[in-house]
Amino acid sequence: MKKTIISAAIAALSFNAIAADIPAGYPVQDTQAVYAQMDRENLTRAFVDLQPEAAFMALYDSYLGAGSTEQNIGIMETSVDSRQIVLTANSETIYAVHPVNLAAQGGAVVLEVPAGVMGMANGPGWTSFADFGLTGPDRGQGGTYLLTGPGWDGEVPEEMIHAPSPTNTIVWLIRGFQGEEGMPGAVRDLQQGIRTYSLDDAANPPATTFYNTSAPVYEDGGYQDMLFDRDDITRLVKMYYELNGYGEEKHSYNTAHLYHAGFFDGTADEDMVNEAVDTAWERILTMTFTNREQNAYKWEDSNWALPNTSKDENWTHRTFDMVDPVAQITWAHQATFTSAAMANPPKGAGAVYVAAYKDSNDEFLNGSHCYQLDIPAEVPYKNFWSIVTYNAPDRSMVQNDHFHWGLTALWKI
Repeated sequence: MKKTIISAAIAALSFNAIAADIPAGYPVQDTQAVYAQMDRENLTRAFVDLQPEAAFMALYDSYLGAGSTEQNIGIMETSVDSRQIVLTANSETIYAVHPVNLAAQGGAVVLEVPAGVMGMANGPGWTSFADFGLTGPDRGQGGTYLLTGPGWDGEVPEEMIHAPSPTNTIVWLIRGFQGEEGMPGAVRDLQQGIRTYSLDDAANPPATTFYNTSAPVYEDGGYQDMLFDRDDITRLVKMYYELNGYGEEKHSYNTAHLYHAGFFDGTADEDMVNEAVDTAWERILTMTFTNREQNAYKWEDSNWALPNTSKDENWTHRTFDMVDPVAQITWAHQATFTSAAMANPPKGAGAVYVAAYKDSNDEFLNGSHCYQLDIPAEVPYKNFWSIVTYNAPDRSMVQNDHFHWGLTALWKI
């Protein structure tokens, strides 16, 4: 007891000695240490909040690296399999995906969408601004869309559907479905129906070409890799700002804190940045795989989670009417793109997703174990339903010697 009192007295005397020369109302602690603590906290918060933007830039950049140009579109001619690293894709449909810099194309780009497809256009952070096809304004009949960037004030041609984007960097996706002719027929329909060009070139548009992203796309024979992980966060965050500027209102506080911490000019302490990234990554994993939202699970007393817990494509929380960054962060770690067709699909259209990360004993799923999944009879679906197994680090289809990752049923009659 005496030792405790003596120690407390010494501590108090030391504190008073330090503070004795400082007038009242001023900081008494080591100001550099306080700033370091603030910078570490602010960097961590920014890396968490900007993770969806980093995720978007990873996919955007991967397509440019694979071969996409203004007129050359990547299309998965045999769909996705475990050789590509693609966040939680499924292998039953054909994907055509294209990154666009609207500013580089005069601020306005034309996209001709074929009939019978489902598609969407997103900006950084997987922010949705357009739906195509079955859940879009063309209602599956096909249509010509005009995608415009911020500040564009030209005249929209009468026959075009206007889709204004809040950002200049966007990615669009068009999903083709298998019919009687299978994947070859779906690929043909997309290649014959998709056209894209600048509005300035509408009178004499250049040819739209395609390359196969199901095949190797890199010079070393590698397959496309859209993955981002802990080590990519700082690079992708910087890329986001370089391509989209620093004026996005949604991230104004993060942008200011990153500036004051020295992130943009490279003066931030490297060890501090790494510590912030490590903490941010652990928080992202926690939010994704142990979601504490009450509405995060499809069924009561079940581990089947809803990867997207918002009530619409604008990330609106289901209980309070505001944008929910937690839902956006959780989705962006494990998936790509969002749209009305995915977040709030009308009956008879769109897609519904559920995911399981834990078994019935609340233990995380482990590839070294065997699991039994019971599926009820008469699963309701129109085009297809599927079950796909992914690995947690890559959020992509499991790779094994059997080249097998799931099962599916197509085209219910």
